[in-house]
Amino acid sequence: RNSVHLGRGLDSVTLGIVGKGAVGSCVARKAVASGMKVQCFSWSRSTDSVIGNVHVCASLEELLQTSDVVTLHCPLSTSTFHLIDDARLRLMKHGSYLINTARGAVVDTEALIRALGSGKLAGAGLDVFGNELNGIDPYTMRSDEVVCQSHMAGLTEGSFERAEEECLANVEAHVETGRPVAPAQLCSLADTCSIVLLTWVDCNS
Repeated sequence: RNSVHLGRGLDSVTLGIVGKGAVGSCVARKAVASGMKVQCFSWSRSTDSVIGNVHVCASLEELLQTSDVVTLHCPLSTSTFHLIDDARLRLMKHGSYLINTARGAVVDTEALIRALGSGKLAGAGLDVFGNELNGIDPYTMRSDEVVCQSHMAGLTEGSFERAEEECLANVEAHVETGRPVAPAQLCSLADTCSIVLLTWVDCNS
Protein backbone atom coordinates (compact mmCIF):
# COMPACT_ATOMS: atom_id res chain seq x y z
CA ARG A 1 0.00 0.00 0.00
CA ASN A 2 2.86 2.40 0.76
CA SER A 3 4.04 2.20 -2.86
CA VAL A 4 0.60 2.99 -4.30
CA HIS A 5 -0.46 6.57 -4.98
CA LEU A 6 -3.91 6.96 -3.49
CA GLY A 7 -6.35 9.36 -5.06
CA ARG A 8 -8.99 11.42 -3.29
CA GLY A 9 -12.72 11.01 -3.37
CA LEU A 10 -14.43 13.90 -5.15
CA ASP A 11 -16.63 14.51 -2.12
CA SER A 12 -13.53 15.58 -0.19
CA VAL A 13 -12.32 18.07 -2.82
CA THR A 14 -13.17 21.77 -3.00
CA LEU A 15 -13.18 23.08 -6.56
CA GLY A 16 -12.61 26.79 -7.12
CA ILE A 17 -13.89 28.18 -10.43
CA VAL A 18 -12.54 31.52 -11.66
CA GLY A 19 -15.17 32.99 -13.99
CA LYS A 20 -18.86 32.12 -13.95
CA GLY A 21 -19.81 32.60 -17.58
CA ALA A 22 -21.25 29.85 -19.77
CA VAL A 23 -18.23 27.55 -19.42
CA GLY A 24 -17.64 28.19 -15.73
CA SER A 25 -21.33 27.61 -14.95
CA CYS A 26 -21.31 24.35 -16.92
CA VAL A 27 -18.25 23.16 -14.98
CA ALA A 28 -19.99 24.09 -11.72
CA ARG A 29 -23.09 22.03 -12.57
CA LYS A 30 -21.01 18.97 -13.43
CA ALA A 31 -18.82 19.34 -10.34
CA VAL A 32 -21.82 19.67 -8.01
CA ALA A 33 -23.38 16.58 -9.60
CA SER A 34 -20.10 14.73 -8.93
CA GLY A 35 -20.31 15.51 -5.23
CA MET A 36 -17.56 18.13 -5.09
CA LYS A 37 -17.70 21.19 -2.88
CA VAL A 38 -17.81 24.05 -5.39
CA GLN A 39 -17.05 27.74 -5.06
CA CYS A 40 -16.56 30.46 -7.63
CA PHE A 41 -15.30 33.99 -8.11
CA SER A 42 -16.14 36.46 -10.83
CA TRP A 43 -15.53 40.15 -11.32
CA SER A 44 -19.20 40.46 -12.26
CA ARG A 45 -21.37 40.96 -9.20
CA SER A 46 -24.38 39.40 -10.89
CA THR A 47 -25.50 36.09 -9.37
CA ASP A 48 -27.84 35.19 -12.25
CA SER A 49 -25.64 32.36 -13.50
CA VAL A 50 -24.74 30.96 -10.07
CA ILE A 51 -26.41 27.64 -9.38
CA GLY A 52 -27.43 26.25 -6.01
CA ASN A 53 -24.83 24.67 -3.71
CA VAL A 54 -22.09 26.93 -5.09
CA HIS A 55 -20.40 29.33 -2.69
CA VAL A 56 -19.56 32.73 -4.19
CA CYS A 57 -16.20 33.94 -2.88
CA ALA A 58 -15.83 37.61 -2.02
CA SER A 59 -12.39 37.77 -3.63
CA LEU A 60 -10.03 35.82 -5.85
CA GLU A 61 -7.67 35.56 -2.90
CA GLU A 62 -10.33 33.82 -0.81
CA LEU A 63 -10.92 31.29 -3.58
CA LEU A 64 -7.21 30.55 -4.03
CA GLN A 65 -6.63 30.07 -0.31
CA THR A 66 -9.53 27.66 0.21
CA SER A 67 -9.62 25.50 -2.95
CA ASP A 68 -7.97 22.12 -3.50
CA VAL A 69 -8.31 22.53 -7.27
CA VAL A 70 -8.51 25.89 -9.07
CA THR A 71 -9.85 25.95 -12.64
CA LEU A 72 -9.67 29.06 -14.83
CA HIS A 73 -12.52 30.06 -17.15
CA CYS A 74 -11.99 33.75 -17.77
CA PRO A 75 -11.14 35.73 -20.92
CA LEU A 76 -7.72 37.22 -21.59
CA SER A 77 -7.75 40.97 -21.02
CA THR A 78 -5.51 43.65 -19.64
CA SER A 79 -6.80 42.80 -16.15
CA THR A 80 -6.33 39.02 -16.45
CA PHE A 81 -2.90 38.95 -18.14
CA HIS A 82 -0.70 36.85 -15.80
CA LEU A 83 -3.59 36.81 -13.34
CA ILE A 84 -2.01 33.74 -11.75
CA ASP A 85 1.51 34.86 -10.88
CA ASP A 86 4.02 34.12 -8.12
CA ALA A 87 2.09 36.06 -5.50
CA ARG A 88 -1.23 34.37 -6.19
CA LEU A 89 0.33 30.92 -6.51
CA ARG A 90 1.78 31.39 -3.02
CA LEU A 91 -1.78 31.89 -1.75
CA MET A 92 -2.90 28.48 -2.97
CA LYS A 93 -2.99 25.46 -0.68
CA HIS A 94 0.18 23.40 -0.51
CA GLY A 95 -0.34 20.36 -2.73
CA SER A 96 -3.24 21.86 -4.67
CA TYR A 97 -3.84 21.74 -8.42
CA LEU A 98 -4.26 24.38 -11.12
CA ILE A 99 -6.23 23.84 -14.34
CA ASN A 100 -6.06 26.35 -17.19
CA THR A 101 -8.37 25.86 -20.16
CA ALA A 102 -8.93 29.60 -20.64
CA ARG A 103 -6.03 31.40 -22.33
CA GLY A 104 -2.32 30.69 -21.93
CA ALA A 105 -1.29 34.19 -20.90
CA VAL A 106 -3.73 34.20 -17.96
CA VAL A 107 -1.02 32.19 -16.15
CA ASP A 108 2.60 33.27 -15.76
CA THR A 109 4.30 30.12 -17.06
CA GLU A 110 7.60 30.73 -15.27
CA ALA A 111 5.77 31.25 -11.98
CA LEU A 112 3.80 28.04 -12.55
CA ILE A 113 7.00 26.08 -13.20
CA ARG A 114 8.50 27.43 -9.97
CA ALA A 115 5.41 26.44 -8.00
CA LEU A 116 5.46 22.93 -9.45
CA GLY A 117 9.20 22.53 -8.94
CA SER A 118 9.01 23.58 -5.30
CA GLY A 119 6.12 21.23 -4.56
CA LYS A 120 3.76 24.09 -3.76
CA LEU A 121 1.46 22.73 -6.46
CA ALA A 122 0.97 18.99 -6.79
CA GLY A 123 0.08 19.30 -10.44
CA ALA A 124 -1.40 21.29 -13.30
CA GLY A 125 -3.73 20.54 -16.19
CA LEU A 126 -3.25 22.66 -19.30
CA ASP A 127 -4.77 22.84 -22.76
CA VAL A 128 -3.52 26.38 -23.36
CA PHE A 129 0.04 27.56 -22.90
CA GLY A 130 2.01 30.74 -22.47
CA ASN A 131 4.44 31.58 -25.28
CA GLU A 132 2.47 29.34 -27.67
CA LEU A 133 3.73 31.18 -30.77
CA ASN A 134 7.35 30.31 -29.97
CA GLY A 135 6.70 26.77 -28.76
CA ILE A 136 5.45 25.22 -25.54
CA ASP A 137 7.90 25.26 -22.64
CA PRO A 138 9.62 21.84 -22.56
CA TYR A 139 9.06 21.56 -18.81
CA THR A 140 5.30 21.35 -19.20
CA MET A 141 5.66 18.60 -21.79
CA ARG A 142 8.04 16.37 -19.86
CA SER A 143 6.97 16.94 -16.26
CA ASP A 144 5.05 14.16 -14.53
CA GLU A 145 3.17 16.86 -12.62
CA VAL A 146 1.61 18.39 -15.75
CA VAL A 147 -1.13 16.93 -17.92
CA CYS A 148 -1.24 18.55 -21.38
CA GLN A 149 -4.23 18.36 -23.68
CA SER A 150 -5.18 19.91 -27.01
CA HIS A 151 -7.55 22.90 -26.83
CA MET A 152 -10.25 21.17 -28.85
CA ALA A 153 -13.05 20.17 -26.48
CA GLY A 154 -15.53 21.93 -28.75
CA LEU A 155 -14.70 19.72 -31.74
CA THR A 156 -17.35 17.07 -31.21
CA GLU A 157 -19.97 15.40 -33.35
CA GLY A 158 -22.77 17.88 -33.87
CA SER A 159 -20.81 20.91 -32.63
CA PHE A 160 -20.68 22.57 -36.05
CA GLU A 161 -24.40 21.95 -36.58
CA ARG A 162 -25.17 23.54 -33.20
CA ALA A 163 -22.95 26.50 -34.07
CA GLU A 164 -24.84 26.99 -37.34
CA GLU A 165 -28.19 26.75 -35.53
CA GLU A 166 -27.08 29.29 -32.92
CA CYS A 167 -25.84 31.64 -35.64
CA LEU A 168 -29.18 31.44 -37.46
CA ALA A 169 -31.10 31.95 -34.20
CA ASN A 170 -29.04 35.08 -33.49
CA VAL A 171 -29.76 36.50 -36.95
CA GLU A 172 -33.50 35.78 -36.64
CA ALA A 173 -33.66 37.31 -33.15
CA HIS A 174 -31.80 40.41 -34.30
CA VAL A 175 -34.17 40.89 -37.24
CA GLU A 176 -37.26 40.40 -35.05
CA THR A 177 -36.23 42.16 -31.83
CA GLY A 178 -33.10 44.13 -32.64
CA ARG A 179 -31.05 42.04 -30.21
CA PRO A 180 -29.37 38.65 -30.80
CA VAL A 181 -29.91 35.73 -28.44
CA ALA A 182 -26.23 35.61 -27.49
CA PRO A 183 -24.61 38.99 -28.19
CA ALA A 184 -20.83 39.02 -28.47
CA GLN A 185 -18.83 40.90 -25.87
CA LEU A 186 -17.17 43.60 -27.92
CA CYS A 187 -13.85 45.06 -26.81
CA SER A 188 -12.79 48.59 -27.54
CA LEU A 189 -10.00 49.09 -30.06
CA ALA A 190 -7.70 50.10 -27.19
CA ASP A 191 -8.47 46.88 -25.27
CA THR A 192 -7.97 44.77 -28.40
CA CYS A 193 -4.60 46.39 -29.10
CA SER A 194 -3.58 45.91 -25.46
CA ILE A 195 -4.44 42.19 -25.56
CA VAL A 196 -2.45 41.72 -28.77
CA LEU A 197 0.51 43.58 -27.24
CA LEU A 198 0.37 41.58 -23.99
CA THR A 199 0.26 38.31 -25.92
CA TRP A 200 3.31 39.42 -27.91
CA VAL A 201 5.12 40.31 -24.68
CA ASP A 202 4.25 36.90 -23.20
CA CYS A 203 5.65 35.16 -26.27
CA ASN A 204 8.86 37.18 -26.31
CA SER A 205 9.69 37.43 -22.62
